[in-house]
Amino acid sequence: MNPTDIETMFEINPNDMPKMSSVEGGRPTFTTIYKFQKALNSQALSIPSTNNPDLGFLGEVISTTQYAALNNEIAYVVPQNPGIAPTYNPDATQFQINEAIRLHGLSANEYHIFRNVRTALRNMIVNNIEEKYISALCHPITRYNTRTPLDLMEHIWTTYGKITTSDLTANEERMYANWNPPTPIETLYEQLTDGQQFASKGGETIHDSQLVRKGYEIIAKTGLFNEDCKEWRKKAEDDQTFENFKIFFTAADDDRRKNNATTGSSGYSINTIEQIVHNEMNNILHQWMQPEDPPNHIPTESAPSIEPAPPIESANTTTLEDIKDELIKLINNHQNKPQLPPYQGKINGENVTYCWSHGITKNRRHNSKTCTRKKEGHQDDATLNNRMGGSNERCRTRNNNSS
Repeated sequence: MNPTDIETMFEINPNDMPKMSSVEGGRPTFTTIYKFQKALNSQALSIPSTNNPDLGFLGEVISTTQYAALNNEIAYVVPQNPGIAPTYNPDATQFQINEAIRLHGLSANEYHIFRNVRTALRNMIVNNIEEKYISALCHPITRYNTRTPLDLMEHIWTTYGKITTSDLTANEERMYANWNPPTPIETLYEQLTDGQQFASKGGETIHDSQLVRKGYEIIAKTGLFNEDCKEWRKKAEDDQTFENFKIFFTAADDDRRKNNATTGSSGYSINTIEQIVHNEMNNILHQWMQPEDPPNHIPTESAPSIEPAPPIESANTTTLEDIKDELIKLINNHQNKPQLPPYQGKINGENVTYCWSHGITKNRRHNSKTCTRKKEGHQDDATLNNRMGGSNERCRTRNNNSS
């Protein structure tokens, strides 16, 4: 099995392996190392070995103790080089000679695969961390060729894998982040259990009862499971385990999706949603209407106001489809962003435009064509580069200042 064959057997394309560090991401952290280690384990497991076909070459990337715990307390055995030719007694029979040749061929093939897998795993580590973080293991001549993948990972874990207080705080934020359908509810369970495992590695214990409590709060916050939450609260405390929690709310979510719950039964009002969206549109349009450069002495036209949206009746029977229709209406009513004319040039490094009647201005909306206070003889086609005898007042002032 050559290196190309091995690469095709990996579960993850080597180019898609997560980074432990990068120029953009900074030095390795517990989180980045942990994500990489999980991916590296998958890669090692995907190539069968004679030690244990199910564990593959996992012994190359995890400790001897960890491997033995997974392999009925049987240690990982590193394949040995059988040499270039088989060995047998001088008085061996032809059968014994043939058997020695066969076994040597098997061992040589096993060793060849092992070397290629070890090289591939080592390269994945080296290629996904900035060298300055592993340079302590680099030999000036052989570089990392005499280092095993486990040597490299143990160095990285020991040096950079400590979980800090800020890591634990960030973990809690990830654990208890809002869950928003239509994201699968299994995503919520995963974020809770991943956080529990992370905290455990940092020396903190998060009990399943805490997962249930926080998971319930996150689900209740969506407003989509009011009746289900009421049922859950009625359960005996002994029945409120995390496993039962997942079973119960998975069924509730499945029922909600199949029956296309309405906003009224979910605790949401279309009026509330419409008002939130309307306010957000106001904010966006207000930003759109702001001039990029305030004018010096030319008044700008005021931004068009947005009339409050009329109230929507019958919120109690509003469906998700109604919400979609209202959002489309809002977008259609307010999506026409005013198109600002382009700047016509720069003076002293500032973007400017030009009006025949009033001269140079930084207000993009004010030019010869858009001017609302045109003087006698005004030329609509006058520009900064072709002023057609128009005002040079501000131009003269800027030139004097720069001279």
